[in-house]
Amino acid sequence: MEIALVPLFAAIAYFGILIPGVSLAVTLFAAYSHISIFIGPVFLPLVAITLASFILYKLFKRDLTIAYLPVNKFIFLFIATIFFSLFFTQDWERAIYDLFIFLKSLVLFFLIVNIAKDENTIIHLIETVVVAVLCGSIIALSEYHTTIHVFLFSGRTGSVLEDPNFFASMLVSVLPFSIFLFKRERNLYLKSFWGVCSVFQLFSIVPTFSRGGIIGLVVILFLVVLHERKNKWTWIVLPLVILVFAIVVPFDFWIRIMTLINTQYDKAIGHRLLLMKSGIKVFSQYPIIGVGTGDFINAISRYMNHPMVAHNMYLHVFVETGIIGGTFFLCILGNVLWSLHRAKQISDLAAYMEISLIGLFVTAFFLSIHFHFWVWALLGIVSAFLRIKLWRRPYWLY
Repeated sequence: MEIALVPLFAAIAYFGILIPGVSLAVTLFAAYSHISIFIGPVFLPLVAITLASFILYKLFKRDLTIAYLPVNKFIFLFIATIFFSLFFTQDWERAIYDLFIFLKSLVLFFLIVNIAKDENTIIHLIETVVVAVLCGSIIALSEYHTTIHVFLFSGRTGSVLEDPNFFASMLVSVLPFSIFLFKRERNLYLKSFWGVCSVFQLFSIVPTFSRGGIIGLVVILFLVVLHERKNKWTWIVLPLVILVFAIVVPFDFWIRIMTLINTQYDKAIGHRLLLMKSGIKVFSQYPIIGVGTGDFINAISRYMNHPMVAHNMYLHVFVETGIIGGTFFLCILGNVLWSLHRAKQISDLAAYMEISLIGLFVTAFFLSIHFHFWVWALLGIVSAFLRIKLWRRPYWLY
């Protein structure tokens, strides 16, 4: 299979040198659709090809500038803290695994902010992401309502990401973009297509049975309604969506959601709470520099049986990198959110980007996703947009 993909990689590299945005779009589609499940590992080669194409394009154009981002300083400091924390890591196997995932995500972030130089390119990248997630949504709904159960996990679908909670987090972060594309489109056929994407992504959260995903969904829908409250169509579409959702959603889903109120009926919630308590104990012992990247599970094993990742992005970062690393990480998120808040005054897209990020950050209270690609890809798309609207100064390499 890998040999058969060589011509594809060659074509992407060729067009990437001519138009770097092409190879970037293909890479994003491969990442969000997780097509590697079906045709073999392609994400890493595509990231490498896109990076090489970008470098060659820069050399050919004799353009040795990279994007200036005020958030860069916090990213660099966060990276430095992560590598410094490796001096205290005991679980090196986990640390190397996490760093490898983080490296791919960082390269993707770098490519997005440097290749997407205008708003049209950013819109095209968003469209690519929405279409890619639509593919995963179709798979999720199909396998839940048929006998094809390739990606089911304890009766819950994780679609192409395999993990139901990860998939729900991705859906929550992409749904606001689908709604934005539906709203802005004037062509009836394309408007209908983006509407279908929105509906599929909305209802694909159901078979994940992800409680964090539902909380994130409620938050983003509330923010969308708040943003569009002066639009009369909002008050026509919203009741209709709620009615259909209430009718179509299976009863088992509502039972699982009710466990958020009656936590004693779900052992998983009790285990998550114990994870948080154990994580807080570890943090109180190593508050400044943390226990080391990749060492969360090892550190909490002294306080509980069956230790696992924190299932809380913020706690996980603070435990592993301490107050120093955690503060830099929060500065990254806060800087981007605050800049989006400013940009809302001049662009409607900024408002939907803000909703997307808030939805993602809400789901992150229930997941350890600080190194995963959809977090950094979204930060990259948002940062590229902010670079155009607010941060216009380039940074010269020489």
